[in-house]
Amino acid sequence: MKYIGPFFYYPKKEKELKKNGMKDHEIIVHIEKKAIEECNLFVAYLGTKSSLGTVAELIHAANFGKNICLFYLAGKNEKALKSEYWFPIIMAREIAKDKHSKFIMKEVDNASEFIYFLKNNTF
Repeated sequence: MKYIGPFFYYPKKEKELKKNGMKDHEIIVHIEKKAIEECNLFVAYLGTKSSLGTVAELIHAANFGKNICLFYLAGKNEKALKSEYWFPIIMAREIAKDKHSKFIMKEVDNASEFIYFLKNNTF
């Protein structure tokens, strides 16, 4: 399992990429893009804050035919799912279907609940 969330750090890889002239934001995108391409299961969590990066990663994972498990916080961001996130979620689900990948979307009350779900389910 590899974590590529908003708070990750790969000092060895970062040094190598900086030598090649990449800027900080480009390095983050490069590392996350590669991690998504190498994963078997893409897991994302849509919390209460805007998650534009997560949405981009979601579409990238779907395009690469990855199995996807998308969690969202119960109640608090239901409005966002119906407004700003509805299009990319449906797009990712349709792409996953075309690629014969699994797409699971689950409402959770907290982070512990989605960790429990991942530990107790196979994909």
